[in-house]
Amino acid sequence: SWHQIELTETPLPFAALIEDLKPATKYTFHVIAEGPAGKSAHSEDLIVRTEPQRPAGSPLSPSARPISSTEILVTWSPPVPELRHGDIQGFNIGYRTANMGVYNFTSVTGDGEDGGELLLGGLAKYTRYTIVVQAFNEVGAGPLSEPVTAQTMEDVPSMPPEDVRCAALTSQSLQVSWQPPPTEHCNGLLQGYKLTYEPVLDDNWKGNDEIETRKTTALTTVITGLRKFTNYSLQVLAFTKVGDGVFTVPSYCQTEEDVPGAPADIKVVVNSPQTIKVSWLPPLEPNGVIAKYNLYRRNMDGRQEVDNAKQTISSQHTIFEVKGIQSHIEYQFWVTASTRIGEGQSSKVVSQIASPRADNFVIAVPARIISFGGVIVRPWRSSVAFNCESVGTPRREWLRNDQLLKLILSNLQLSDAGNYSCQVDNGQGSDRITYNLVVQVPPSAPLLYVTSATSSSVLLHWKAGITGGAPISGFSLNYRKEHGNLDEIHLSRHATSFELKGLSCGTTYHLYLTAHNKIGSSPASHPLQARTQGHPPGVPSASSFITPNSTSVILRLHVWPDNGCPILYFILQYRKASESQWTLEAHNVAGFSTEEFAFMTLTKDGDIPPPDLMKQGSENYPFYSDMKVVIPLIILILGIIVSVVGALVCMRNRQNDAAKEQLDNQQNAEAQRERYYATIHKVALQAGEKIPETSEDISPYATFQLSEPSTLPQNTMLHSFMYHEHPMTEGCASPPPATSSVQRNSPYYNIQKFQSTKGHGRRRANRKNDVDSEDSESDQDQLTSSRTESSNQLDMKHKH
Repeated sequence: SWHQIELTETPLPFAALIEDLKPATKYTFHVIAEGPAGKSAHSEDLIVRTEPQRPAGSPLSPSARPISSTEILVTWSPPVPELRHGDIQGFNIGYRTANMGVYNFTSVTGDGEDGGELLLGGLAKYTRYTIVVQAFNEVGAGPLSEPVTAQTMEDVPSMPPEDVRCAALTSQSLQVSWQPPPTEHCNGLLQGYKLTYEPVLDDNWKGNDEIETRKTTALTTVITGLRKFTNYSLQVLAFTKVGDGVFTVPSYCQTEEDVPGAPADIKVVVNSPQTIKVSWLPPLEPNGVIAKYNLYRRNMDGRQEVDNAKQTISSQHTIFEVKGIQSHIEYQFWVTASTRIGEGQSSKVVSQIASPRADNFVIAVPARIISFGGVIVRPWRSSVAFNCESVGTPRREWLRNDQLLKLILSNLQLSDAGNYSCQVDNGQGSDRITYNLVVQVPPSAPLLYVTSATSSSVLLHWKAGITGGAPISGFSLNYRKEHGNLDEIHLSRHATSFELKGLSCGTTYHLYLTAHNKIGSSPASHPLQARTQGHPPGVPSASSFITPNSTSVILRLHVWPDNGCPILYFILQYRKASESQWTLEAHNVAGFSTEEFAFMTLTKDGDIPPPDLMKQGSENYPFYSDMKVVIPLIILILGIIVSVVGALVCMRNRQNDAAKEQLDNQQNAEAQRERYYATIHKVALQAGEKIPETSEDISPYATFQLSEPSTLPQNTMLHSFMYHEHPMTEGCASPPPATSSVQRNSPYYNIQKFQSTKGHGRRRANRKNDVDSEDSESDQDQLTSSRTESSNQLDMKHKH
């Protein structure tokens, strides 16, 4: 509807100030003049748009909901149109925790007509955030929206419990205590704790070595049923409803000592008619430090006990010789071990009757072995000594798998493992013991394989190889990016799988696994290549990505598809050729994508340009405005010019050489003809005789009369010379007469002087100078000069 303002002041004004208009709004104005005769027609319409202002309204319906433990999705609607006061160019989203004093703002472009949204990432786990939104235009930002709150989801604790302590209560129980992880690293409500423990294995332990776990909600617990006097490894973790947190570093605690178990074995043999030797093995379960052994003896005569005794023996000895033995008396022996706690269980009871045989009045003792066989474990590259102590001075033999050998075992290898037997025999008796040698070597390589992958993790499984005779103590996982540095993770000996997290999206990794025991490390497993999910960015549609107006264009970068890998940055390239072609590159860790977008800015009023203008704007610029075309064209033209110039120079040089050669030939011919006529006497000319023009005109038998007698000894030399002269080649004449035989007043003087001149271009000039300087010589010289000029005139006429 039209609003009217009447201006009736005197004198009548020619301007008006119109107030209370809306910002960034188009208004149409016209003026009507009114007089006594009535109103005039209105003027032409004047369309004016008011200047924009900051938005006066805040975004509508803001909301926030958690997506993960580190992400919150924020959505909103734009302010009402009446309060935008201009074109909305984007929104500022602010967030903070209770401990933050001010909002941390991040921006997103776009008018938000279809509803705006932003995924806030990198947030603290299980933390409540307050979030606000504000719109901004070309002038500035508007008011903040009503704050909304949202809490990120729970996650597993990111730090282990603290201050782990343990103490031995008895020989079979330990008390363990700890403190919760720091509150900011709990990442949720703690549901309890898990305590895992296992004995630190040795070569003699044959029991179950599986790790055990106990759950508790308390900060202390007592574990029972443990092995006596055994060192245990303990670890504690906290867990939430999402899962388990991080283990503490291993803590070690040992149970108390107890009385030992029974000695493993005992043996008694007759050493002589008056002595008996007793030997035994230490307990399999010492349950502490063995302080001493107690050897018990009982003498039996039939079923009646005659005597008994107890002998204390150092813990360093396991063989004892009993003296004062009587014949035909049964002696019974057993042994116990003691620690500081007390005496342990008794071994089995063994007995022996001293009744040696007599051969040829010599008392003979049967051959017996007092050592014990069994399993012996040694690491590779070490040495081993087998004990085979015997009585009866027997012959001793060592056999391996029933094969006789000379026993020298050092620098042990896996091939040395096996059974070794000691056999003794003295004719009165024989005995044999067997050792089983186990050589411990590093384990074999495990079998590693990939079972699944995400955009930031790879799940690995493996199977352990041969242990090498010693328990596996752990695994090491090594991995690196393509052309990256190698990282290593140490894993438990019980682990058979591991999820490698925190990897880059869409990236190939190289991995291998090694196993360890107390001897060393295995070879690396077969190397694997695993690629995390994700690809380089995709390309959005132009209609959803780009929106131009009369002087600017809005690029909605948030609609660019990332294909599973977050976009790191954009590179925008634009060219001025038609001001309508823009190139944009989107980059993520997996690569990049490039796309060109063509658009036309709108008119000043925000309308789409007319079709003819759009067609004109889309016309191609002249080819010479494109440097990609001009530069190769210039290079091509320069190449053609250089080729043509080079060809012309070559042709010119060839023509000059031909002309020069022709000129030399002509000059040589003239010089030859001048020599022909230089010696003809002027008498022949007065007699009216015809002067030959060329050498062919002269008869081979012709003779010439000279005006003056020659002083040379041979007057016919000239004729012979002229007759025998060969045709000229390349301007070179036959050699002249010798210089010593020509006098200065001789008719041949000028010929000699002419022929001694060097250089074709100077021959005629030199000869002319010589003639001019010798005018007083003779009439013969005048005749030569005259004939030369006459010959030249004839040559000119012939050429014309």
